[in-house]
Amino acid sequence: MNDYPTTDEEIREFVKENREMLTRVLRHGNDGYARACAWALLDRGGSDPDLEKIEQELQELKKHRGVEA
Repeated sequence: MNDYPTTDEEIREFVKENREMLTRVLRHGNDGYARACAWALLDRGGSDPDLEKIEQELQELKKHRGVEA
């Protein structure tokens, strides 16, 4: 039995229930694969405002680290 979300509806529900955790993985994760998975889930199951907010946070993080956007 597969406990992972597979349908679009399951993915949207997973993202809704785990948005904060996915965002923490993007902000603080050291594992590139985990960050890529978080991005993919947010891309497929999140809304455009979710992605825009995360993009703004990443741009802010880059600015604080002195990385060109």
